[in-house]
Amino acid sequence: MDVLADACGRDPDLILAVEVIEHLQSPWHFLAACRRLSSNRTQLIVTTPNVGSWWSRLWFLLTGEPWGFSPESWTDPGHIHPLTETEMRGLLSANGFACKSVSLAGNLPIIWAYNWKRLLASLLMLPLRPLMRGEKDGWVLCYHATVAS
Repeated sequence: MDVLADACGRDPDLILAVEVIEHLQSPWHFLAACRRLSSNRTQLIVTTPNVGSWWSRLWFLLTGEPWGFSPESWTDPGHIHPLTETEMRGLLSANGFACKSVSLAGNLPIIWAYNWKRLLASLLMLPLRPLMRGEKDGWVLCYHATVAS
């Protein structure tokens, strides 16, 4: 990452990490490196799978693993760190960033008629939705952060 700063000749205005952090052995070290590159004007955008989605919560209930993070997922696609919104906000803060916003990305319908199994699953989860906290409808969470003052 320090090569990037050397190549630019200055601190970057934007650091963009789309679907990267869940593949890394140390998300802490990655965000620390991002912070070393950052100036007060740097914007950080990080996306990660939404392990708090209603689908991932149901999958966890049935299998004991967040959706997309099974043992097979370690090799393909290489998902090794499921990060909740609470963890991601904590990681950002611990590494000197202030989380400005969290947005949903990717459409995860409330009633999912993809096939009969997913339709049934979405109908079964419907009464539990009011009890769920956090972002439960997107496949991906997009974090926007800046250097903490």
